[in-house]
Amino acid sequence: MPQHEDDRPSGVLFFAGIALILLGAYLFFMRDENISTGSVFAYFWPTLFVIPVGILLHWLYFGVFGRNAVGVLVPAGIVTTAGIVCQIASAFLLAARRSTP
Repeated sequence: MPQHEDDRPSGVLFFAGIALILLGAYLFFMRDENISTGSVFAYFWPTLFVIPVGILLHWLYFGVFGRNAVGVLVPAGIVTTAGIVCQIASAFLLAARRSTP
C-alpha cells in the first residue's frame, strides 16, 4: 500500500476525507437545527461503524493475506456494500426529515 510522508496508509486518509465530506454536507444542510452527538451518530453510524470494518477486511485480503484468503473477501464486499446502502438510506432519511415542516 502506498505510504505518505507521515507513514499513514493512504486508505486511512481516504476514509478520513470521505468522513469529513459527509460531516460537512450534514452541517451545511442542517444549519437551522441543533446538532448533537446523538444526531451525528443517528445519521452517520454506517460510516463510523460498518464501512470501516468492510475496508479493514479488504485491507486484510489485499495487503496482509496476499490474495490467498477468499473467505475474507466475500464478507468484506458484503459488509462494505451494506454499509454504503445504509449510509445512502440515512442520507435520504435526513433529506426527508429536512423537507417536512
